[in-house]
Amino acid sequence: MKLTRLLGFNLLHEYDPAESGIAVPVVLSVGTAQTEAKANLDAGATCCVFEHDLGEDLGLDIENRPGERYFQCLKGADYE
Repeated sequence: MKLTRLLGFNLLHEYDPAESGIAVPVVLSVGTAQTEAKANLDAGATCCVFEHDLGEDLGLDIENRPGERYFQCLKGADYE
């Protein structure tokens, strides 16, 4: 027996196929703070890395947070 599920979407996002990757608009939030950004869609990603300034926009204390290494995510580059 084959089960099927119908998917419905409230929003259609068109992207530029000439650009590298698929950039989608996102809203990041922490508590009540929000900031808008574009995120590259990667369904196989193991982590998400956003720009430093976006964390600061959300009120996160980026400078005093212990660094984490994202060696595999950034193709061999250390990012703290």
